[in-house]
Amino acid sequence: MDGLAGMRATLERPDKPILYIEVHGRGEYARADPRRVCEVLEGHYKNIRAYASPDDFKAKQSRLRRLWGRVSPFGDIEQACRVDLREVKQHDTQRYQLLCLP
Repeated sequence: MDGLAGMRATLERPDKPILYIEVHGRGEYARADPRRVCEVLEGHYKNIRAYASPDDFKAKQSRLRRLWGRVSPFGDIEQACRVDLREVKQHDTQRYQLLCLP
């Protein structure tokens, strides 16, 4: 939130940048507020894609599945990690990554 507050003028410009940011839950940072971060971004961006952290996603996979993912060209990590923005707002103990497109 501190970073977004500091770039308020940039977010209000018509030529705002594409953002790729990580949102942390309260489990990692006491002041973290994923719901508030999402609300601020929704006020400035029309297209926000949310993803579970790829590292967290891979950590949940079995060792065999991780190995197969290295050799298989068919695995699509982007689709596998994609989550709904509502999930980010509801879970304040996990970290997510947000791609914000103007």
